[in-house]
Amino acid sequence: MDERTNGGLKFLRAAQNADGGWPYVPGGASSPEPTCYATMAGLDGVRWLKARVHGDAITLDGDNEPHWTTSLAVIALRGERRLINWLLTCEGHKLTPQDEARPGWPWATDTYSWVEPTSYALLALKLHGGKNHPRVTKGEQFLLDRRCADGGWNYGDPKTLSVAPPSFVPTTALAALALQNADAAPALTFLDAEIKKRPSVLSLALTVLCFNAFGMPAAALMESLQQRQRTDGSWQGQVHLTALAILAREASRGGNNVFRL
Repeated sequence: MDERTNGGLKFLRAAQNADGGWPYVPGGASSPEPTCYATMAGLDGVRWLKARVHGDAITLDGDNEPHWTTSLAVIALRGERRLINWLLTCEGHKLTPQDEARPGWPWATDTYSWVEPTSYALLALKLHGGKNHPRVTKGEQFLLDRRCADGGWNYGDPKTLSVAPPSFVPTTALAALALQNADAAPALTFLDAEIKKRPSVLSLALTVLCFNAFGMPAAALMESLQQRQRTDGSWQGQVHLTALAILAREASRGGNNVFRL
């Protein structure tokens, strides 16, 4: 690892709470998302995450409801079987017969499906042996049905009340990663054009990881991401963004890409 990566890891180590988890920003309460990403970046949040597994899913402290970060925990914990089994049975509410045949995943139980939690779930299941599972096939169709005319994705339907909301770079990068063995070409074209217009830290990190997974060049994007690193080693002083930036940097340098199938 080089100086930039070490600087980011130093920030993450200093931000870890005494309970073993990570907050979104130093000094805050530990939360599953930043803890999952810090664990993926090579730090030890395994005990904290496993202590949050109740009813075969990740839950928040004081809440028994399954949490969407169960998908991220599958990746961070490298295939926890009980979490995988829960993902295979989780479905969002259905609005139409199309939803009945092609269900996605919701942010929270007993709610409707959305693009991002569906993408996380598909990635988790595909990375750990579920690529050909019927539930995964249905989830892929959910994403493909909701692709916008520009090749990207917004958060939900491509049209709402006859209006076509714009696609978003982070959402599209996640959906493309989830469709690595399906039809992701239009999404890559969208990302290649749009990332230059709205290069946030989140957009850059996810697009670098996406392009790397598809074997596309991303050196210029990585350089732009590196320029956002602060003197304290972080990206925007936030744990999840710093961990994602480290993951993108290591993948771009020939290391492991945690999202490559």
